[in-house]
Amino acid sequence: MEEIACITTGGGKNMRGIKKGLVGQILKTVETSGGSKPLALQCIIHQQALCGKNVDFSSVLEPVVSTVNFLRSHGLYHRQFREFLKEINAEFYDIPYHTSVRWLSCGKVVSRFFDLRSEIEPFLNEKERPLILLKDEKWVWKLAFLADLMSHLNDFNLKIQGETKLINDVYTNLKAFRQKLILFKAQLDKVNFTHFSRCDKYDKHTSTPFPSDFAKEVFSTLIHQFTERFSDLDAFSFMIRVFENPFRSNVEELPAELQLEVI
Repeated sequence: MEEIACITTGGGKNMRGIKKGLVGQILKTVETSGGSKPLALQCIIHQQALCGKNVDFSSVLEPVVSTVNFLRSHGLYHRQFREFLKEINAEFYDIPYHTSVRWLSCGKVVSRFFDLRSEIEPFLNEKERPLILLKDEKWVWKLAFLADLMSHLNDFNLKIQGETKLINDVYTNLKAFRQKLILFKAQLDKVNFTHFSRCDKYDKHTSTPFPSDFAKEVFSTLIHQFTERFSDLDAFSFMIRVFENPFRSNVEELPAELQLEVI
């Protein structure tokens, strides 16, 4: 059966150029050889990272990253901090370093920061660099929420990576994650932390209400971003289904050149 091909590219002009870029060269070669024109899509992993980066987490991320950089950039402080964690038998013995080019690292940093917040606070006070926000329960709520949310984002990111992942696998995971966002939004509107373990844990130790408005705004933005940025995939959803299993398609809806082969 004639193949349905797909090209996913990054944002560079050398990749995307319709004439001289890689995509243009591939399209030209396929056309010359008489093959079916492949679908050209933006790099899906890059688009997923941009969805997260378009949500304003600065009020939480900036203090966290600043504190982690302080702990990690001073060799002496870093060694002392690790030794301090060992002495008090903390659950973790270090906190990862955040780099802006690695989206996965951001989620790991925020999660570990929340888990070690009780240990980080006295250490910072000892170094005369207190983080007052750690006493602000509204801010800690946002920290817990962000840690849980980024864990879900990282999980989705890993599911769409790998050499064996085909376009239909990626699209299936994308549709599932968008449904998860809708579910999370509805549950958190009711202060249901079924899928947000750190929020559930913190809820038992504070009388401050969960910042529902903040969570609602974050989810609304994420849902919009995931709908907008992956609209090209949605536009080709029928062709992706054909690629996955042409025999489950309605023959009359298939491209004319495939109809007799499928029959």
